Amino acid sequence: MNQRQRTVWIVALTASAMVGPGISYGRLYLFHLVLCAVGIALIRAEGPVALWSRFRSVKTTFYYMIAFTVVCVIAALRSPDQGQGMITLGALGLGHLLVVVLFLLVKDRQSWMMMAWTVLACVSLELVLSLLEATGHVRWPISRFSEHVEWFGRTNDLAALITSPRNAWYLATSPTGFHWNPNDLCTVLVLFVPFALVRDRRWLGLLASVLVLAVCIMAGARIAFVGLVIVALLTLIIVRIARPQAGILLGVILLISTNLFSSKYSHHVKIREMQVFSRMLVGVNLDREQLTALGDEEEGSAGIRRHTYATGWQALKGSHFMGLGAGSTAVVLAAHPMPDGRVLTDMHLWWLEIAVDLGLPGLAIHVAWLVMILLALWRSWRTNTTAERPVFAALIIALIVLGPLAIGPSSMAYMLPMYVLFAMAITAPLYLGRDAVQPD
Repeated sequence: MNQRQRTVWIVALTASAMVGPGISYGRLYLFHLVLCAVGIALIRAEGPVALWSRFRSVKTTFYYMIAFTVVCVIAALRSPDQGQGMITLGALGLGHLLVVVLFLLVKDRQSWMMMAWTVLACVSLELVLSLLEATGHVRWPISRFSEHVEWFGRTNDLAALITSPRNAWYLATSPTGFHWNPNDLCTVLVLFVPFALVRDRRWLGLLASVLVLAVCIMAGARIAFVGLVIVALLTLIIVRIARPQAGILLGVILLISTNLFSSKYSHHVKIREMQVFSRMLVGVNLDREQLTALGDEEEGSAGIRRHTYATGWQALKGSHFMGLGAGSTAVVLAAHPMPDGRVLTDMHLWWLEIAVDLGLPGLAIHVAWLVMILLALWRSWRTNTTAERPVFAALIIALIVLGPLAIGPSSMAYMLPMYVLFAMAITAPLYLGRDAVQPD
């Protein structure tokens, strides 16, 4: 495979993964087709033996993939519902296969930078789309809040979601970008904010970060809001050249959270949500009388999360922390519907979902792999003095903030940009910086 072909495939695969459900029909994504095409092209160009040899060269990821595959096979055999089990393992398998294929495609600094620039272009485009959606006049057609979603093989449940004029406005101005729902969108945007903050063009990076903050507020994504705080704090501590941007971003967040240091809440319902959430986090009195006067009586997603967490924890304890098998999250939640009768399918906490499906051994293997990637990035960051050093810091911050961000979406199993981030983190020490080493 020549360099031009490799570049085309890197751009196509990375872009289709970053867009994910944004270009799809039902469960079939453009990404699935591109992944198959890239896989065939790689095997034909380089041969399975050479590809296997290259894959084995990065031992940490190689051994992780083997161990995680074994755990998944065991979980499949123990699955209480084979259909749900195949859906869960299919999503996990495709995500991990994406990591492997990107690793095999990226062979030098030039191809790594092409992957990174493709990610930047896709995130920038999604940010612009999200800001337009927040006005209430634009909507990507493949979205949970789109009136035209049936054209793309999806169920339109918009009528069931709209329960009042206020609720209709809330949904109409909630951006979803390419990622179907607001929480998934904001998780993707916040994951890549560290790369904006460490850019040479500081004020451009700061502007992008503040715009992501605005999208998180309009989406009502409170976990992503906290994620931005963590990103800013870590950037302030780790990346010296980005401290002005991080400090200003923290200041903007503080002013919004306190309503300019006022005891009164904002009259804008979505800003007020973040102010209430901020008070909850620091243990300040919520002033429920003021909230009632403003018409805020709904609990939001907190009740859903308490229910799923409690149900998942009881199921995990009941399995003696060995998990119940692939797809068991959906089965357990179906057996324990919400008090209002709603049946949920996802845990809304990625780490608990892995534990319920694969057991603590599966969770431990996954977390250990991420820690090893972090350590490799940390060594590269500490030993490099090149202009690419901030990139290692951005990758470190992104992987750390993934921990709390994984609480936001209903599930991270099919969060394809997360796997792109993993591929970037694995390959960066190989091809960036003065100590970059080419694998055999």
